[in-house]
Amino acid sequence: MSTDYHTAYPAAMEYKTSNLNSPLGELDAQIGTNVTNIAANTEALKETIHVLATTTVDFSSIGETALHTTLSGEYTVLTGAVVRAGGDAGGTEITIGQSGEVTDFLNTQTLSNLDAAHDAVILQPVPNATPVKLKAYSGEVEIRINIETAEGVSINWVDLLGYTV
Repeated sequence: MSTDYHTAYPAAMEYKTSNLNSPLGELDAQIGTNVTNIAANTEALKETIHVLATTTVDFSSIGETALHTTLSGEYTVLTGAVVRAGGDAGGTEITIGQSGEVTDFLNTQTLSNLDAAHDAVILQPVPNATPVKLKAYSGEVEIRINIETAEGVSINWVDLLGYTV
């Protein structure tokens, strides 16, 4: 049995010479265009409702967890939060708002309908005959979630929704 693993170079294959300067110049131009497009899209995204932050939150212990810190010189308008359960949330109760007033966006919300992993709820001010009041926070305000009653599992996620102007 032969142990010669050498493969002969096919005589018909041709080598092409390389001109590195031209492709690098084209690549630099494309990178410049991409950076410009990313900057423009970032500005447009700031004024579109999107996920501001995703944070892991422990529903098995009472206390506050920071969700997001607003940007200096800008206003962040919160539109809601999506809570995704890692398991049964039991009778966990939460509030969401700025540090020091953790109920100013969402007052007490009971998560008893989150009874299995991967269940999710949308939390937002409840619409009624009066226009729904949202909160706008100016620069460098920390948005927090407060676990008032802890009866759930330790790993859950909160997606904070809003936009920045």
